[in-house]
Amino acid sequence: MRKRNRTITIRCTDDEYQRIHNKAERHKLSLSDFVLRSALDKKIVVADGLDEVAKQQKAIGRTLIR
Repeated sequence: MRKRNRTITIRCTDDEYQRIHNKAERHKLSLSDFVLRSALDKKIVVADGLDEVAKQQKAIGRTLIR
């Protein structure tokens, strides 16, 4: 794992900060990771509903084990 040893400071309004923070939460990323990925043009993918799929797969697995 690489060590992040540099700091970038930016200024933004309260509204801008809240919007960025909300987007990071929606993508389930830390603020730092979200900003880095956005700035470096990395793809950000949100896969909603996977909790339900995982729950159903566990139930199937428990049924198969019996």
